[in-house]
Amino acid sequence: MRLKGIFQAKNRLISLVLIVFFGILASLGLITFLQYWQDNEETSLRKEWGMALALQIKSEILGSTQVVNSLKNLILSSENFRQDVFDVFVSSSLFRYPSVTGIYWAKGAVDETGKESLQLEMEYSSQGHHLRLEDLLDTSKGQSLIDLSKRSQRMLLTPGALLNNNSTYTALLPVSGVDDGRFQYMQGLVVANFDFTENFRHIFASKAQQVSSVRISDVTLPSLPQVLFSQNWEEQQTNVLSTSIAVAGRVLDFSYVLTSSGSHNVIWGSVILLGMLATGLMLLLTSRTWKYEQALEETVVRRTQELVQRNLLYSSFLSTTSEAFLVLDEQGFVINSNERADKLFSSENVSCRSKHISQFLVEESFKQLFLDDRNDQVCVPKQIYNSLEIEGICGHGQRIPLKVKIAEVYDNEDTKWIVLARDISVRRQAEERLKRSERQFRQAFLLGSLPIAIINNNGEIKDSNKAFQRFVGYEANEVYGRKLKEFFHPDGLKPFLDWMKAAVTGKSENFQCDQRLINRASYSLWAIASYTAVYEFGGKLNSVICQYHDYTEQRYAQEELRRNRDKLAELVEQRTKEARDARESLIASINAADNAIFVFDNENNLEFSSEHASNLFPEIKDKMKPGISAANLFEMMSASTGDDPEGRRQRLSRLIKGEGGVEFRLTNGRWIQTGVRKTPSGGTIVVYTDVSTYKIQEEKLQHQATELAKSLKVQQEVNEQQRMFVSVVSHEFKTPLAIIDSAAQRILRRGDKMPEEELHNRLHRIRAAVTRLLNLLKGTLRVESFENARLDFSPKRQNIVPVIEKICQRHAELTGAQEIFFDKPQNDVSVYVDSQLLELALDNLLNNAQKYSPSDMPVHVSLDCEEQRLLINVCDRGDGIASTEIEHIFERFYRSTSVSHIEGTGVGLAIVKQIMELHGGNAGVFTTPGEGSRFYLAFPLSAALHDEGV
Repeated sequence: MRLKGIFQAKNRLISLVLIVFFGILASLGLITFLQYWQDNEETSLRKEWGMALALQIKSEILGSTQVVNSLKNLILSSENFRQDVFDVFVSSSLFRYPSVTGIYWAKGAVDETGKESLQLEMEYSSQGHHLRLEDLLDTSKGQSLIDLSKRSQRMLLTPGALLNNNSTYTALLPVSGVDDGRFQYMQGLVVANFDFTENFRHIFASKAQQVSSVRISDVTLPSLPQVLFSQNWEEQQTNVLSTSIAVAGRVLDFSYVLTSSGSHNVIWGSVILLGMLATGLMLLLTSRTWKYEQALEETVVRRTQELVQRNLLYSSFLSTTSEAFLVLDEQGFVINSNERADKLFSSENVSCRSKHISQFLVEESFKQLFLDDRNDQVCVPKQIYNSLEIEGICGHGQRIPLKVKIAEVYDNEDTKWIVLARDISVRRQAEERLKRSERQFRQAFLLGSLPIAIINNNGEIKDSNKAFQRFVGYEANEVYGRKLKEFFHPDGLKPFLDWMKAAVTGKSENFQCDQRLINRASYSLWAIASYTAVYEFGGKLNSVICQYHDYTEQRYAQEELRRNRDKLAELVEQRTKEARDARESLIASINAADNAIFVFDNENNLEFSSEHASNLFPEIKDKMKPGISAANLFEMMSASTGDDPEGRRQRLSRLIKGEGGVEFRLTNGRWIQTGVRKTPSGGTIVVYTDVSTYKIQEEKLQHQATELAKSLKVQQEVNEQQRMFVSVVSHEFKTPLAIIDSAAQRILRRGDKMPEEELHNRLHRIRAAVTRLLNLLKGTLRVESFENARLDFSPKRQNIVPVIEKICQRHAELTGAQEIFFDKPQNDVSVYVDSQLLELALDNLLNNAQKYSPSDMPVHVSLDCEEQRLLINVCDRGDGIASTEIEHIFERFYRSTSVSHIEGTGVGLAIVKQIMELHGGNAGVFTTPGEGSRFYLAFPLSAALHDEGV
């Protein structure tokens, strides 16, 4: 058993040793693998970390040298680049870029021999970094650098050691322009010194745990390297890593040594603690990996944020600026635009891209801005960096005033020019409104009722209005130039002088006080004075506006008021007693009246009711007490008035509005009239008057008036028929009587000498006129018969051409001087017509045409067929008829206001209308004011009238 135990212990020991042995072998293998993997990973991470650090150094250099391009753009965009502009730029740049140790602007000049030279115009240099321009120009290296930068038109960086100054780098950037001849010339040179030592030291101070030594060298010229910065650097070192970067044409070599790690000795010395070492190694590797990745990520994130911020700033500027932004290529076509440009130059927010700049400008403005050479397909501005006011074309095709500025874009193949345009139409309108406002202010100042004076900083009056001159009693020329304090009473002088001292120093801008003044008559004036200081841009007091609100009369009235106050108290007491007596007398008078009177306060509560009110509503006599609301009172009255809830609501509404004049009937048959009146205190007086007797008489009178109106209407109809008959006779009988009179006078004058044939002709005309007169009389009787339904209407189918021709000839002979043209058709025109009534209607139209048209203008008669109707047209060249009067001219006795000076009765067209209605047709007119009218008679062409036996 003992041996067995020993054997088992031996086996256990062997097993333990084997386990330990294989564990150690496995640990050694794992450690070897981990060591190999760590070496490769750390080498890769060191290279990536070094590249990220190099990019950070490059970013610092590029960001700082950007100040040179900014100064160049500022010089090109300024019409007059002054020292104060340079100082402001330097102040802002030093805050953003502390590495700048000096900025210089050397302006180009040409001497008498035609040689270009540079003269230092403006400079800034920190202590110990001064650059002498003569040293730069006199050295061959400096002159060669200037020539190289002029040829390349780009910023050139050179180490400061090459130019014998203690800066890290010196930047040179030529500023060129284009003259009117389109030749490029050198305006000057921008020079800047940069000391990046502190920047580099700050960068590596934050990496002190990772970097043991570092060196930055300029190796643009491999044969002449320049050390820019070094820290803890030794020439004979191991594990040196390096990377190269290009910055603004310079090649920099970045060499560095990372801190060594002692993890290898710890791993080999702690093989027994394999698990702990493995865990520690993984943590260590993970920690180091995270540190390297974090450093790289920080660099990438910072650069990404800078780019994002720049893009957001650019986008925000384009979207929020009030100026239209157009980017042009060399041919003048738009390759980019902002939202403001799209809204200004395009309709419906269509983009301006791919359009030529000439589409947005009027021809004259385009020629003013550009040298347009379409054959060479180039578009060159005449002036750049200068603001011009021209005219453009908006999206709706309207001309708009614009303020345009053109800038050139360098180092970009696609973009050549940038055009900034601002719509100044609102500004011009504002300027015009400002001018009108100034004129109105000047007029209001001179003619205002408030006394106003304007003084300078010495207290002398420079301007005043008429109200102030009347206030102090002096003329304008007497006031001008005098000290304002000369018009003050000594009691009110000190506060004004104290305020003037404060206003001169800018401590007080406004002041108001009670001011006592003396006018020309030495009369004391009292006013509320308001003083307002007006300062110049620099803060110096320019003038003071003095306004005075005169309350002299109120001042003396207050004194008079105080003297009469005691009297007033006595009068109030006396009037109060009289009012009480008057109220008692009034109540007695109201109770003696026959009317029921109710008095309500401003809240519609009963204050008083007369005794007659209690007699009118005896059932609520005990309830009509002061304080009861009007709504409750009307509800109690409804037993006598018969009002439903809606009626009570309307009665209350009329009470509130103060509406009276309403009559209502009580349930006992009595009629009551309501009178309502509002009192000055907002109350209401309601008067109920018993009008039962009056209502009975009114009903009798109403019945009598109705019977009288019926009798009057019958009599008016009889009178109208009689007057119509007289009007027809006086109007229509004139023409035949005139024919008879004319022929008779002709026979009387020339009867002995007149040939027998002419005499017979004249007698026939008299006979025809008499016949027509009889026919007119008969026709008039027919119209009257038509009115009374007794007319003998006898139409028949006949050719109306001879009838119309005869009527036209008769009228032509009557007038003589005025011609009547009848457009006679070649064929017969037959229609069912009463020839006598046709003659009567056509006579009326011809009479009107001759009467209302000039005597030298002929009258035209024609026939037309239209839509189964025959039209007889009578056209004149008179003044026409107003459109508002056309619908009334066929009414009996209606006459147009434009022919009231011409004799007539207004019955002719009414007769024409009645005649045409008998024929189943109608009469109408087409007129043009100032050109004439066309009256027509429309007869139906169908045989309907004949077939129906009309």
